[in-house]
Amino acid sequence: MEQDRHCPATGESIKKKRRKNMKKLLVLLLAALLLVSAAACKAPQNQEAQPDASAPAEQETQAPQAEDAEAEAPAEEGEVTPKVAFIIPGPISDMSWCYTAYLGCEMVKEAGYEATYQENVTTDMLVESVRTFASAGYNCILVATDANQEDIIETAKDFPDTQIFIVNGAYQTENVYPIYFADEDQGFLMGAIAGVITKTNKVAYIAGIDFAPLINGGKGFEAGVKYVNPDCGVLVSIAGTTEDVAMVKETAKNLFENGYDVIAPNADQASLGVMEAANEVEGAMAIANGDGMITVAPSNTVTAVIMNTAVGYYAAFEQFRTNSIPEEVKKYGIADNLIEMPEWNPDFFAPLTEEQIAKVQGAYDALANGEVTINLD
Repeated sequence: MEQDRHCPATGESIKKKRRKNMKKLLVLLLAALLLVSAAACKAPQNQEAQPDASAPAEQETQAPQAEDAEAEAPAEEGEVTPKVAFIIPGPISDMSWCYTAYLGCEMVKEAGYEATYQENVTTDMLVESVRTFASAGYNCILVATDANQEDIIETAKDFPDTQIFIVNGAYQTENVYPIYFADEDQGFLMGAIAGVITKTNKVAYIAGIDFAPLINGGKGFEAGVKYVNPDCGVLVSIAGTTEDVAMVKETAKNLFENGYDVIAPNADQASLGVMEAANEVEGAMAIANGDGMITVAPSNTVTAVIMNTAVGYYAAFEQFRTNSIPEEVKKYGIADNLIEMPEWNPDFFAPLTEEQIAKVQGAYDALANGEVTINLD
């Protein structure tokens, strides 16, 4: 029986919380568009020069504006009074990696602590973003990318009282600590679903780039397929982009037209290309990897298997707040609620039978209980 897990910050159902936050995000995006439109209509013809576009936009960088954060919870003895910043490499509207980082920020705020975020932080902006937050007194900075981490580590030396967490970081210093996520667990569940629903016995996984966590996702995908359907053919493809939706769409369309009837992407925003291709090819089936992606191909997407990285971000924040950062770095996975059994799309053209659902649930349970080990060699 599928269990609905709960947010450690509020006790609220994580699935309900994700849906609520996605609705909130869509409303905010719509409101922003209306404000921009209204401002454009009222703007005088002779305006002053605008700031450099390379600088962080005000709506993207709430820091160091404390009024955007929730009321700060009191620190107990032995704890740090946290002031938290999330640095996010892309748009939080990507329905994937950046969105779940944003959810991590929301969890910290809802727990009663000051937190903010900056989105669309490109590699060349990372060091300055870290320096800006640290200079403004943010003592816990979570960086949702491993890009330019050597320079971030050098910058961290100037702020010894600031703890910096780097996703997929390769180094551990006095005040820099990595966070790891088990992409292979997400891939395994995607693979189990693909292996159960395929009609051609040919399925594919599209990774955005040749990057270890995404490659691990592909290994997990193959393991999941073989767990439920040993005779199924599996292709793991690297698209070469996490941004170019059109490129991934073309790749996926070619695979669909060559008999691969189920495709699961792990390519951040470019994953939407798989959804668009599935929407255009008869009989194509997609497994989404982010909230909201089902709407792109509502009849051809069986479900969304989401890697809720907010779980790991919030855990890192708690370790900082309670002065309990462990020496051994933890990888967050299915046993930590990083991956949950998904909700099945009621509009999918080929609904799963009870037997198929039970088979997927069995694969999920086997991985969560440690009965299955994914070989990452």
